[in-house]
This record gives sequence, C-alpha cells and structure tokens, in this order.
Amino acid sequence: MMAPDDGTGHPDHIRITELTTRVFKLAAHPGYMEPGGLVHAPTKLYYTQIPRSVMLGFMDAIAAERPQMLEMGIDKFGVDDDEISARVDVSDVIETRLKANACHV
Repeated sequence: MMAPDDGTGHPDHIRITELTTRVFKLAAHPGYMEPGGLVHAPTKLYYTQIPRSVMLGFMDAIAAERPQMLEMGIDKFGVDDDEISARVDVSDVIETRLKANACHV
C-alpha cells in the first residue's frame, strides 16, 4: 500500500514521500544527473506504514503516561494489518533514526 503521507497527514511527511518517489523514478532515467551519468534500476520502493494492531498497542502503552497524545487523534493512524505486504528489518539503523528524530523541531 502506498502511503503518500507516511500515515500521519503531516505536510513534511507528505512532501518527503513525494520527493522520494520522484527520485526513485528518476534514478533509472539515463543522464538524469548529467549526460552519460550512472543509471540505476531500482526495483522496489517501500513506504512506511504502521499496522493498526501495533498502533492500538502503542496507544494502550502511552495512555497513562502521555494522554495528550491520544487527544491528538493518533487512533486514526495505522492501516489494517492485512494491508501490510512487507516487513523490513531496520534494527541496524534505528540509532541513526532516533538521532535524526531528536533533531526534528
């Protein structure tokens, strides 16, 4: 399933997904970056989605600690579990992601 908004509807997430999708498509175009430039042939592009069962578990876990998050309407996030078509193990880069998230204002 494509997630044009990363499942959140946040304008930054929508734009990042739009740009990433465009770059993915342009990577195979000969001479895109420069005449005679390297052409890639990407075959898969994954979009992040959260299974609804995971989101519901997350909501239960934070209900007592950060109830204001529930007021933000996070219950609308996530997709039906059967819509998830692939799982990618990102555990080897999770520290980098956490550091990047910490920089987000």
